[in-house]
Amino acid sequence: MSHTKTLTFKADNLGTNATLLLIFDGASDGLYKDKFPVVWKLGRFAAAGSHLLNAAFTSQLAWLKPATDMDSIVGAPAYKVINYNQKTTLQQNGSGVLSFTPPETGTADSVTVVNGTSNRQDVALGFLPKGAFSPIPVYYWNGLGSGQSIQTKFQPVLRVYIASDYKEGQIVRGEISSSVIFEQDLSALGDNTILNLSYNYSTGMFSITQA
Repeated sequence: MSHTKTLTFKADNLGTNATLLLIFDGASDGLYKDKFPVVWKLGRFAAAGSHLLNAAFTSQLAWLKPATDMDSIVGAPAYKVINYNQKTTLQQNGSGVLSFTPPETGTADSVTVVNGTSNRQDVALGFLPKGAFSPIPVYYWNGLGSGQSIQTKFQPVLRVYIASDYKEGQIVRGEISSSVIFEQDLSALGDNTILNLSYNYSTGMFSITQA
C-alpha cells in the first residue's frame, strides 16, 4: 500500500533571497548517460517575511510516456501505475495512440518498462499523488529502442539545492553546480515533517534542519 510523506520547508526573515530546488539526483546506474533526473519542486524565499514550500511525495510509482517542451516534461499522454516486481509494455495501435499494458510479473525489487512499439520512445518514471491526473516525473530516458527495456529501482532520496536557473519538470542533463544543502531518504521520515531553512551571514551558507 502506498504512503505519502508531506514536507514543509519554512523560513522566517531569511536575510537573503533564495530558491530551493528539490530533486532525486543521487548517484545511480546510467545517471546523466541515458537516465536524467527531473526537477520536482522549486520554492522561492524572500529575504524578509515568512515563507513556506509544501511538497508531498507518495510511494506509488508509475511509468509514463512524457510530453516535453523545451527540455521540460509538461504532461503524460499515457501512464501506468506500477509496483515493485512488475513490468509493463508501451504499445501503439494502428491510429498511433500510445498506451501501457496491464502490469505483469517482472523482476524482484525493481520496476520494468518495455518498448513494444516499432519506434524509439522516450519514457519516464514518476510517482502518482492521490487524486492527481498524471504522475510527477523523477527520471527520464531518451530514445528507448524498439524491443528494449528499462529495469530500475527507485529509492526516494531527496536532495535539495539553492539554485535559481531551473524550472519544475525540467530534465537535468548534467550535475547541478551548487552544493547539496539537504539529503534525506523520505521513506525514513514521518508522514508530516517541518524543515527550517536558515542562512548564515558570516559564512554565506544555507542549511536545513528538521523542526
